[in-house]
Amino acid sequence: MNSCASDSVRLLCFIFLGSKPITSKMGITNEAAFYLSFLPDTFEKYIDMLRSHHDKRNESLAEYYYRTYHHLLGAIKIEEFDPETNSFRIIGSEEK
Repeated sequence: MNSCASDSVRLLCFIFLGSKPITSKMGITNEAAFYLSFLPDTFEKYIDMLRSHHDKRNESLAEYYYRTYHHLLGAIKIEEFDPETNSFRIIGSEEK
């Protein structure tokens, strides 16, 4: 069975290099969010990110992205994949 519903759109963003987020990569993710925003509200919209931690912060890349850019997301959900547990989690869902 396919885990992605036919009425959902997912963009995969596996980006994190070094000890700090790459600003240009965040810009690309913002651009993806911009394009997703044009889809009808009948679609569930996701940006999926691989779980990756900042060397000096107590947050993952997806948490950092959500904290910094959640005002651009609207109905778009940030989903984080953890390869160690082979599971997904929605970032920011506990705040809604």
